[in-house]
Amino acid sequence: MKIIPQTILTALVILSPDCFYGQTSFTARMVNTIKGTERVYNLQSDGKKYRYDFEESGMKGIVIVDPENNKTAILMPDEKYVHFTSTTSRTSLMNDPYQSFLYTKARFEEKNTGKEMVSGFECDKTELYDSGKKIITAWHSSELGFLLKMTDNRYENTYMELRDIKPGSIDKVLFSIPGDYTEVDERM
Repeated sequence: MKIIPQTILTALVILSPDCFYGQTSFTARMVNTIKGTERVYNLQSDGKKYRYDFEESGMKGIVIVDPENNKTAILMPDEKYVHFTSTTSRTSLMNDPYQSFLYTKARFEEKNTGKEMVSGFECDKTELYDSGKKIITAWHSSELGFLLKMTDNRYENTYMELRDIKPGSIDKVLFSIPGDYTEVDERM
C-alpha cells in the first residue's frame, strides 16, 4: 500500500510546472540604471516566458518575452496597441536587459568566474571581455532561469538588478495579448 502514495508523490513532482520548465516562477522589481538614469520594471516570470511592466513619462508599457519562440510583444495599454518583434531585434533588445545580455554574450569572450549569492540565490558569475578588457559582469540564477544582476563596466553607474524576488505561481493569462489590441508596426 505504501507504493501507491510514493508513486503519486513521484508523479506530482515529475509533472509539476517547475519540472517542465526547469525554473521557478517568480515576481520581482527590476532596476535598470543607464548612466545614472533609473528605470524600474515589475517583472513576472513563469519559468518559460517573462513580462516587464513599466511606466515612463506617464505612459504605461508592457513587454512580454517568449525566448523559446524568439518572440517579443511590446504593448501600449493606454492605446491598446501591440507590436511583435523577434527577441534579437533592436526594439526588443532596448526594452529587455536579459536578452540584450545574451545577445552581447555571443559576441565577446566569456569567462565563468565561479558562483556567488545574489538576493539569496546562488548565481553563476560571468565576465565578458573585448580585446582583453572586461566590459560586462553578470550573475545568472539557474534556479530562476534568469539574470539577477549585471554591471556594464564601460559606463559609470550602469547596471541592472532584480530586487524583492518572490518565488510563486504566475497566472498564465499575463502572457496573453488581449483580443481588443491592434497590431502596429515599430512606429506604433
